Amino acid sequence: MADYEADELEQLGSRIGQPYGVYVSCESMNAARAFLRHVLDGFDALVDTKHDEILPAHEFLALLNRRPEWDWRRQPSTNLR
Repeated sequence: MADYEADELEQLGSRIGQPYGVYVSCESMNAARAFLRHVLDGFDALVDTKHDEILPAHEFLALLNRRPEWDWRRQPSTNLR
């Protein structure tokens, strides 16, 4: 959460309530995809892809389902739509 400015945290709070961060790191993108699909399914969350975009979990998962090869670390979701 320290990476965000106060106004960014305020915007996040207006969307989901009091935000808290969870950092996920995997050596394998396949493992990361499987983990996030499992954890985010049905969860009201926001995913920061680090491309100046913060996606609702359901949109992030929809993109993963449509584009299973998507590497959100390297390609913004706006290039997929």
